[in-house]
Amino acid sequence: FDVSKIENTSTLLNNGDGTLTIPANNVFGYINQSLKDICPDLQVGDTATFSFITESSKNLIYAERTWYSGNSITITEENLNSKVMFYGYAKEDANYGNPCTLSNIQIELGTTATAYTPYVPDLTAVKVSRCGSNLFDGNLIPGIYNSTDLDNTETSGFAPTYQSIKIYLKAGTYTIASSVIIRYVRRIVDGVYKNLSTIGKSYTFSATTDGYCKFSFRREDSLDWDSSEKIWINMGSSAIDYEQYALAEYTPNADGTVEGVTSLYPNTTLMTDTDGVIIDCEYNRDINKAFAELQQAIISSGGNV
Repeated sequence: FDVSKIENTSTLLNNGDGTLTIPANNVFGYINQSLKDICPDLQVGDTATFSFITESSKNLIYAERTWYSGNSITITEENLNSKVMFYGYAKEDANYGNPCTLSNIQIELGTTATAYTPYVPDLTAVKVSRCGSNLFDGNLIPGIYNSTDLDNTETSGFAPTYQSIKIYLKAGTYTIASSVIIRYVRRIVDGVYKNLSTIGKSYTFSATTDGYCKFSFRREDSLDWDSSEKIWINMGSSAIDYEQYALAEYTPNADGTVEGVTSLYPNTTLMTDTDGVIIDCEYNRDINKAFAELQQAIISSGGNV
């Protein structure tokens, strides 16, 4: 559902931020676009689910038939050619007489309404990244982040005793690990600064929003860092063994397919830089390596191959 395609009418206003408003004293909001105008990828025969957020008791739209939020229908030619009508406050609603705002408007393939994600108009503008389990390129920054400057490290008197990292991560749970015992002295996640005193070789944290996460470290023995020391990051709540960072980037075709992506053994991580993009893939495991692992497991248990 490409909300940017909707043009203002006397009964419906496009607010330019992904929301629509039906002006006061209007039960309906009419637009001049058809369903196929605002959902250009929807096709006849598709099973699609509609969802949105409204305070109105009429949680539905009309496109040649009533379509309630959370429900799925099979798309027909008549649906696609129909101009869409949005329902505002019904006259029996307590809020009737006030503007009614609709948000998180989404039409998606399938029979289940999922969490809202923005519409992505141009898949060729999306960057797809592939790496192994290690998500950090190892670029340590001399110095320390402090509570007064969350963007730059302070190097005077701190480098090379302190080392920092800056990495863009999607919302989720991650674990940082180190080759030496370290004290985590600064943490900036979700834009919030925290001073930590955890000592160890790994630390698990969660980011609730996409964005840059920053950490500053000091070795527990207070010695200077050198090029042999390593820090790495992986998804999940436990640390992996260190593996070399290996990044490859791809550009999707106009239809969303991404060609030439090869897997990394034993783990492959795929990511995009765009909200609303879903990666659909199959992992074809190397059968020779699978047999080798099975063989080793049998030998280790005292069996014969």
